[in-house]
Amino acid sequence: MNPLVSIIVPVQQVQPPVLYQSLESIISQTMQNYEVIICDDGSIEDISVIHNKYDKRFRILSLQRTDNPAIMRNAGIVSARGQFLAFLEVGDTWLPEKLEKQLLFLRQYPDMGLIGSNGYRVSADNEIPTMIYTEQETFHTHIFAHLLIRNLFVFSSVLVKSHLIKQTGMFCEDRAIFPVEDYDLWLRFAAIEECGYIAEPLVHCIAPSQHTFYQSLSAVQIMEAHLLMLERIEQFAKKYRLSIPKNILLESRGTYIREILRIMGFRSMFRSIHYCARFIKNSIQQQFY
Repeated sequence: MNPLVSIIVPVQQVQPPVLYQSLESIISQTMQNYEVIICDDGSIEDISVIHNKYDKRFRILSLQRTDNPAIMRNAGIVSARGQFLAFLEVGDTWLPEKLEKQLLFLRQYPDMGLIGSNGYRVSADNEIPTMIYTEQETFHTHIFAHLLIRNLFVFSSVLVKSHLIKQTGMFCEDRAIFPVEDYDLWLRFAAIEECGYIAEPLVHCIAPSQHTFYQSLSAVQIMEAHLLMLERIEQFAKKYRLSIPKNILLESRGTYIREILRIMGFRSMFRSIHYCARFIKNSIQQQFY
């Protein structure tokens, strides 16, 4: 029998048809041993509709209004009963064999703690879906260095062993790191565990700008969040005495700072100086650990 998978679905300011579309893709899974935890911060006006429409595997976790997806996801993780955790953003949908293929992959490589997959990007104007990543190779290994360069894990594609994700500290709830709190967690996880990637697209994802969570963020805020994420992974590495590739870390930090300066131009000379000084300081500090 397949292990129980707890599927966490955070809900914030969404239209019911969009939510139902995502939930229907769960019902269509060929692997049916799951529970669905709908983390609602008060957005669902009539909870009884969910209870009447779906079976007892679907339960609603009612939360206070937070406007913070990390808090919602962490509440779902704490409430989960499954051996594995999966995540689904409202608006995204799964292909029917998503869970089945990932669990099969994990049986083949039991040392892996987390697995993601490629996906299709679906535009608001219903254009032909495009592949999110160009990587065509499925792999299972320690990928921390590669992950520092770019995030390979589509959020709604991730399947992870529940006891391991709790050991890494779950999602950071600091709003300053939003919207890369998922990338932050994957990096911490990849620093201590083997991860896998299935090149086959197993999810359909709407553009990040279409998600309610992302709509109020500026480009500078997003780049600043990436910088904070790198600082956090450095602290995590020091705490657990992990070796991290300094050259890749510096390259990533420089890329984000250059992008911030490009976006800002000369609108804020003081902030530009701040970012340059921050880069130099961190570069010097890295020479001594």
